[in-house]
Amino acid sequence: MKSCLNVNYVSVLYKIPKGEQGILTILFFLLPVFFLTIKSWTNTISVLLAILSIYKISKNFRHYFLRRGLYFWTLLLLIATPFLSEIAIQVLRGPFTAKALDGPSRFLLGGVIFIFLSRNNRCLEIFKIFALGCLFSVFITFLSLFFVRDYFWGDRAATYFVDPNSLPVYTGILSCISFFYLEKAIQKNLIKWAIIILIIMSYLYVIHISQTRTSWLPAFLLLTYILTRKTKAPFACCTFIVLGLTLIAFLFYKTNFLFQKRADDIFFAIKHMSNGNFSTSSLSVRVNIMLAELSLIKGSPVLGYPDGAIPSYLTCKEMSPTLDETAYFYLNKAGSHCEILAQLVRKGLFLGATAVFSLFIFPALIFLRGVFFNDKKASEVSRTSVCVVIMLIISSLGIQVFNLKMYSGFWAIFIGLIYSVLSNYENNKLKRKY
Repeated sequence: MKSCLNVNYVSVLYKIPKGEQGILTILFFLLPVFFLTIKSWTNTISVLLAILSIYKISKNFRHYFLRRGLYFWTLLLLIATPFLSEIAIQVLRGPFTAKALDGPSRFLLGGVIFIFLSRNNRCLEIFKIFALGCLFSVFITFLSLFFVRDYFWGDRAATYFVDPNSLPVYTGILSCISFFYLEKAIQKNLIKWAIIILIIMSYLYVIHISQTRTSWLPAFLLLTYILTRKTKAPFACCTFIVLGLTLIAFLFYKTNFLFQKRADDIFFAIKHMSNGNFSTSSLSVRVNIMLAELSLIKGSPVLGYPDGAIPSYLTCKEMSPTLDETAYFYLNKAGSHCEILAQLVRKGLFLGATAVFSLFIFPALIFLRGVFFNDKKASEVSRTSVCVVIMLIISSLGIQVFNLKMYSGFWAIFIGLIYSVLSNYENNKLKRKY
């Protein structure tokens, strides 16, 4: 009986390379597997990857740093920029706080891993095994939430260290990456579609029980991307796909009380905010926090404010008249509910915008450029990465997507891996030219 799996791709699993390459392959597979279910799992794997990278670089320093073009140095600088911008703002503002470097330092680790991978000709295979790990992670997260409810926040799904807001966001990112492996590894459409449906249902289940509205638009984007890619639909058909998904969402709204309640809260909040009332729902409180953050940025545009050091309530109230005690409490205790504004508040306009550019805008531009590469595999990796970064950007408008260091580590390694794939393509293209 002929296997439904393409041996060329599955061999990554069953014929793991020996020595350091084998260790690298295993670590990249394991990195996302328990990302959302075992605390410190991803941080530990990240450190192991960094140690392996440093070991390899130290053995052949010249190989990794000499004769590297502007493209390489630009990518390396932009990966490390969140760390460098944090260092810069602490030097300018003082006092120096090592704890504030914990999250940004993960991008330094990502830079080290990128240096190593940029001279590794197996980056595509590594990304495939990484995508397979993401596939396992989606199912493991679903099973964990389905059977273990001890750590729920009331009736909102959470694991013992991942909050209900971040949980569906990163489940969606894992789902998006996992489709790359499915597209390449499984030949029979029936089996492929069965697994795709299982992933989608697992993802939608996580969104539903977490009750996080921030994840709704990214989910809609991902479903549209999957259906248009799988059906290879022309633009006119894409419009029908979007309309079809909209109709399904409307029918779900009409038949599911929980979804209906969360959706209605949006309309009620907008109505009350138009009348100047910013304390009627979680959405209006969140908007009130954002308005206060904009005022804080205006009040200290260069140096910003360190974590936990925003002005008193009365001072903030003078700066942002709509601010109330509820919004100030959440801003002061829980922090920002928007990653972009959080970066600008903590680092000031210039350094904050630099960090935002390196975290979101630059990766999006580089990935989008890669979509048009002549190499089909590099183009497909880039297309998946564009979907991932757009989902993360949309989510960053509603929550802090890097409020835990493991999120920073995951994103730093992801962009480092994709940059390595694209860098290798550029190097090979240059070799063919000469």
